[in-house]
Amino acid sequence: MTPRTLGEIIQELMSTNDYAHDEQLKDMLLMSCIKRININFKEKNYHDVITDIKILNLITYDIYTDTTIFLMYLESIASLCKEKIIVELENFKINSNEMKAVKENIGVYFNTKLTFSKEVQKPVKTKK
Repeated sequence: MTPRTLGEIIQELMSTNDYAHDEQLKDMLLMSCIKRININFKEKNYHDVITDIKILNLITYDIYTDTTIFLMYLESIASLCKEKIIVELENFKINSNEMKAVKENIGVYFNTKLTFSKEVQKPVKTKK
């Protein structure tokens, strides 16, 4: 028997729908999705993370009770949103100081790594 990729396992289990009637197959699908979510998240494949989380929802896995999966889901959404905003700002045709400031602020303040870090961030002190 040749080793199969996580993608092949997930695709086969989803195509047959047998996981709905067999707890072992459901567990195999669950574990395969979670493993692939972890891999894709580390590789910053955020679209794939969200796709696999949708599969978890289909098999009635409650991501709202799993801190790690839930935070990966939120960070993936935020990262994709930031990417989309940056692309749209680059498409803006009028060059102005206002748009330059917005582009710079997105880079500085829309920091998904800091937002989703495991520690509370210390507030930045501003001069009065």
